[in-house]
Amino acid sequence: MPPGQDAGREFWLELADAPIERVIFNGIHYTMHEPGTCGGFGGAVFRIDWWELGREPTECNLMEQGRIPDWIRERLRDNARAITDLEYSVNQPTDDSGDDDVPW
Repeated sequence: MPPGQDAGREFWLELADAPIERVIFNGIHYTMHEPGTCGGFGGAVFRIDWWELGREPTECNLMEQGRIPDWIRERLRDNARAITDLEYSVNQPTDDSGDDDVPW
């Protein structure tokens, strides 16, 4: 296994097991947060339309974790049919580039 691949595998396994609100759209994983509680995408607010019948659309902030690798896509399937940028933000972006916390 190439260097760093173990770390990437561990990241996705941990993320798949995390008890979080997640949005998966077109194979990209996002964590979902109440508007104003995270700085992902500069605090932009998005509307999520779900695949689940009867589930009302949700407005939230998102943080992206990246494209889900093929080997774990069975466990992390798309659950959103659309993500719409509502073109407003409820908080100022934060600089967390030096932050070592796990992004979920």
